[in-house]
Amino acid sequence: MIEQRSNWLIDPVLIFSIVSLSFVGALFIYSGGVSDNPLQVGGERFIKQIIWIVTGLLLLYFSFSVHTLTYRRIAASLYSLGILFLIVTLFIGKEVNGAKAWIGIGKFGIQPSEFMKLALVFFLANLGTSSQVNLKSFSFFGILLFYGFLPSFLVFLQHDLGTAILYPLIFFIMAFVLGVRLRYFLFTFFLMVGVVLLAIASVWLSMVYDFPPTILNVLKSFKFNFIVTCSMFLIALLAYLGWFFSGSRVLYWISYGALFIGLVLSITYFLLRILKGYQINRLMAFLDPYRDPQGSGWNIIQSLTAIGSGELFGKGYLQGTQAQYRFLPEQNTDFIFSTIGEEWGFLGSMAVFLVYFLLLFRSLQIAKSIDNLFVFNVCVGIIAIFFLHFLINIGMVLGMMPIIGIPLLFLSYGGSAMWMSMLAAGILLGAYQRRDKFPLVSH
Repeated sequence: MIEQRSNWLIDPVLIFSIVSLSFVGALFIYSGGVSDNPLQVGGERFIKQIIWIVTGLLLLYFSFSVHTLTYRRIAASLYSLGILFLIVTLFIGKEVNGAKAWIGIGKFGIQPSEFMKLALVFFLANLGTSSQVNLKSFSFFGILLFYGFLPSFLVFLQHDLGTAILYPLIFFIMAFVLGVRLRYFLFTFFLMVGVVLLAIASVWLSMVYDFPPTILNVLKSFKFNFIVTCSMFLIALLAYLGWFFSGSRVLYWISYGALFIGLVLSITYFLLRILKGYQINRLMAFLDPYRDPQGSGWNIIQSLTAIGSGELFGKGYLQGTQAQYRFLPEQNTDFIFSTIGEEWGFLGSMAVFLVYFLLLFRSLQIAKSIDNLFVFNVCVGIIAIFFLHFLINIGMVLGMMPIIGIPLLFLSYGGSAMWMSMLAAGILLGAYQRRDKFPLVSH
C-alpha cells in the first residue's frame, strides 16, 4: 500500500550518507572511464551509473512511500518469486566473469540474486514473528535453515560464490536476533566455519605439497568420505541412543561431535568438487598471492600496491597510475576502494569509512527506535546486508579475505546492487518516519 503523506520529513543523516557515497562512487567510475576513452565523458560505465543512481533514488522514494507492514503481507510471495527467478537464471542467464547470474536482453541485464537478499530478509522476519511458531524448537530452526540456505544453494549453482556466501551470513545474523535456541545457532555457525577452514586448509596443503596424493585429493575421494562420514553418523546415532536411554551428558556431546565431523567432511567433499578451478585459484591467491603473481595473485597484489602508493594524501584525483594505466582489475566494481585509496590516500579512504560508519550507526539507531518486531527484524536484516558488503569488500581489497566478488554498496559500478541498496535505504527511511504509528510489539 502506497501512502499519500503530507509530511515528507526524512532522516538527514541517512540521506547524506547515501547521496555522498553514490557521488563518490560516480566520481571514481568516471576516473576509471577516462582511461577507457578520454573523448567520451568518463566512459559508458559512468553514464550508466548516473542513470542507475537517479533511477535508484526514484526506487528509494517508492519503497519509502510503501507502508512498511505491507512487506509482511507479501513476504512469502516475494520470496517465492525470488526463488523462481534464481531457478530461471540457471537456465537462461548470461555469464559474466564466470558467474551465470544475470538475465536480460542485449546489454541490459538484471541480477535477481541481489534483490533476493531483501526478499530473504522480509521472509525470515515474517517467519520469525509468526504467532504459530515456537522459536526455540528444533523443527522451527530446521525450517528457518532450509529457507535461509535455499537461495544460497541456487546462487552457488550460478557460480557466484560471493553472493552465495552472503545469504548464510544474513541468515545467521537474523536467526540470532530472532532468538533461536543458542545451541542450534552455534552448531550451524561453527559447521559453516569448519567447512570453510577445512577447504582453505586443504587448498593450502596442496600448495605446500605439490605432489599427489595431497590432502585435497583425499578429501575429494568419494570412498574416503563415504567411509568416514558413515562411521561418524553411526557413532552419532549410537551415542544419541545411549544418551536417550541413560541420560549421560558425555554420550550427548559425543553424538554432537561425531555429527559435526561427519557433516563437515561430507559438505567439504561436495564443495571442493563443485568449486570451479578459478575459485580454487582465488583461495590459493588469498593464502599466497606471490605464488602466481601474474595470474591468480594479480588482483590482490595490484590492489595492495594501489592502496599503499596513495600514502597519506593520495596521488590526486585522476592521477592514479594503477587505475589509469589499467593495472588494477575491476577498478570500478570490486576494487573501487583501491582506486580511492590510490588517488585520495589514507585520509580520503578514512573519509569514506566515516560516511559508511554514519550510514551503519544511523541505521542501528533507527532499528532501536522501532517497537514493532517485524519492522525491527527487517531493519536488522538490511543493516546486515550493508555491513557484510562493506566488511567483505574491504577485507578483499586489503588482502584479508579471499576475492569472492562482493561489491561495495552505493560505490561500486552496477545497476542491480545500486537499486537493491536504494530500495533497502528507502525501507529504513520509511520505518523511521512511521516508528510511532506501528502496532506496538515488544522486542
